[in-house]
Amino acid sequence: MKRAISPLIQICITGLLSLALLLPGARALADDHTDQDEPIGYRSTWPPLPERGPRVLPQIVHDETITAATQGEEKWIDVDLSEQRVVAYENGRPIRSFTVSTGIPGYHTRVGVFRIWTATRIQDMDGDNPAAADYYFLPDVEWVQYFDGEIAFHGAYWHDNFGTPMSRGCVNMRNKDAQWLFEWSNPWYDMDGPAWQMPTSENPGTLVVVRP
Repeated sequence: MKRAISPLIQICITGLLSLALLLPGARALADDHTDQDEPIGYRSTWPPLPERGPRVLPQIVHDETITAATQGEEKWIDVDLSEQRVVAYENGRPIRSFTVSTGIPGYHTRVGVFRIWTATRIQDMDGDNPAAADYYFLPDVEWVQYFDGEIAFHGAYWHDNFGTPMSRGCVNMRNKDAQWLFEWSNPWYDMDGPAWQMPTSENPGTLVVVRP
């Protein structure tokens, strides 16, 4: 099947701090590793990314914030930027840990409390401008879960330098680790369903805490 390619789209980061579940709504963007205030290019092996609603905005994250945010959460994901590590928590216990690669200087993965707001099994990712020196095209990126606008957890087959920042904001993972996280977290993904799947009140997105 021929790949569908979406047009260039623009994101505007606005809103107030909230820990509400994400609901379908406003216009969404999708691309790996790009500054959030700049236009981004997007390609997908699937139809274009769905529309999304308000998301949890960044805040200063410390122990009290994490305790408050995760209280009552069956599952949540801790992203430790200083350690370049993701830890999956279930019922208050760490159950799995991964070494990852987050954003490089100038494209830092933002600190804050978020929720996974959409997921897709596989997509292509590319840079904004094909004429730019730093343009990239990455076909068939697997196990993709967006949690902060266009910033996502996903597998990365193009490097093996995990433990060191390598991305333009996304959380790069080994494919086997990205697959485990994808299958463990919410929204639960129906392989027989649509390409892009989003949370519902019965199937809320897993909480994500990104800390310095």
